[in-house]
Amino acid sequence: MLTLFRDIFVVAQYELSSALRTRLLQVVLLGYGVTMFLGNLIFVEALSTAETQVAQQLGLPTTERPGTLLSHVTESEVVRAMLVDAIGSEGLVSRLIQHPLLAVWAGVVAMLALPIVMLAGTAGSLAGEVQSKSVRFLTLRTERLAIVLGKLLGQFFLAAAAAGVGVGVTVGVGQFLMVEQNPAEVGFSTMLFCGRGLLYALPFGALGLCVSQWVPSRNGARVLAIVTWIGCSILGAWIEFDAPWNLVGRALDMVRWFLPTTGWTSMWSASASELG
Repeated sequence: MLTLFRDIFVVAQYELSSALRTRLLQVVLLGYGVTMFLGNLIFVEALSTAETQVAQQLGLPTTERPGTLLSHVTESEVVRAMLVDAIGSEGLVSRLIQHPLLAVWAGVVAMLALPIVMLAGTAGSLAGEVQSKSVRFLTLRTERLAIVLGKLLGQFFLAAAAAGVGVGVTVGVGQFLMVEQNPAEVGFSTMLFCGRGLLYALPFGALGLCVSQWVPSRNGARVLAIVTWIGCSILGAWIEFDAPWNLVGRALDMVRWFLPTTGWTSMWSASASELG
């Protein structure tokens, strides 16, 4: 058992060094950082528009950077109704708005982006080893279980590094593009939500590894994994909204919870009752 754990960490270390050598690590960190920045920028622009409308209604002066009227925005019945419609539970909305809204939004972006990072990374992992014939050296030194789990762990560490960059970007946006944002509070809440995003991304990594074992092409495996993910998302939406509510429909609804989709609502919940 100790040998298995050692081999898993050795393979994970090899996966990270390979990502650094091929500059995959730099590409992932840069791409995720840019994605998080653009996502947060959308939030800042939307918040600025909302605060301008609130200021006009209350007769208050507007500010160049948003954040001063954030409490008024979250207390707005219109905004709260929009959040309830989007999330599906008023109790869950009440719990979420106790955190900085910027961190909540960053968590939404993480829930959407981190699964794609894990899916694309693991899908090309084993396929790349098969394509370059280097998989023979791995199988001679350790068992297949250690190879699969080690590669999954390595890609998890890679996604965790990307999430760390996202936390830094979010804190920076809060400090330079907004006002009255506590960096410690924003950073801690963002880490909390990104941590959930990392756990949520693990099944996507497993899906990528499954595809990678059957397709001996790095890019082909990535394309097939993404197509499978999109197909599962479409199937999950059909089951949720259009499937007949009979015995077959109820069985499909149980299957839906195991499909790899980016439905993130349940990941915010501390208990099933919060989902409404």
